[in-house]
Amino acid sequence: MKISVEVENAYSFPVIDLVTGIILIAAAVFFLTYFIYRIRNKDKFDAPPKAREYTPSQREKIRNKYLNSLYKIQVNYSNGKLTERELNEKLSRMCRGYVQEISGRETSKMTLSELRRASGLIGLSKAIALFYQPEFAPVSRSSAQYNIGAAREVISKWI
Repeated sequence: MKISVEVENAYSFPVIDLVTGIILIAAAVFFLTYFIYRIRNKDKFDAPPKAREYTPSQREKIRNKYLNSLYKIQVNYSNGKLTERELNEKLSRMCRGYVQEISGRETSKMTLSELRRASGLIGLSKAIALFYQPEFAPVSRSSAQYNIGAAREVISKWI
């Protein structure tokens, strides 16, 4: 048995190993840079968008538009044109739309837990929590009139 030690050619390994290594190192550098940038600029990413500036009369006009919409929803529910589930879906969409229009935050796509974590959306998150149970449960244990009152409070008291 003959044993010999020879120097291997520098390019005798597969090129795919080199390419994979370069890609992995580039990905690690990219993610590290991204997360460092994100941590340093956390306030910029977490800050809510600037609310559109409305005059008091414009705010009142928007508020009245949503209160009229709430009244129409209430009448439709009272006349039996809406089920309780449909009522709560409409109340949820209306409250989210109002807050979105006034504050500039995209509340229509936020989950309930995101609404609860977001600063300044406590009233909205409480109302949405009321709407969720009858909106998704097979049997509702909530009062439709109470939920309508909660929606009216969000619209009336929102700054």
